[in-house]
Amino acid sequence: HAAMMDRAKASLDMVDPGERNVSSLTVTVSRDTYRGVIERMDQFRTELHKFVELSGTPGEPREVYQVAMQFFPLTRQEASQMHVESGDSP
Repeated sequence: HAAMMDRAKASLDMVDPGERNVSSLTVTVSRDTYRGVIERMDQFRTELHKFVELSGTPGEPREVYQVAMQFFPLTRQEASQMHVESGDSP
């Protein structure tokens, strides 16, 4: 994963903007929303793979592209705060 992330970073300088799409979104999520986002990312990855496999003309030259999705925390809650919010005792 790290190597592909390095290549994505390099593409910002090496690949024409018309041949790449780089975007990001910063959101706040609850634990339940986190699980839902992961499920939707999995569904999207599956749907996109099917779409790409069914698209194009047989024998047509194809370019190789990397599609990467990352979803990671930019902040960390304290463990005791998470227990309080979830109703668990520390």
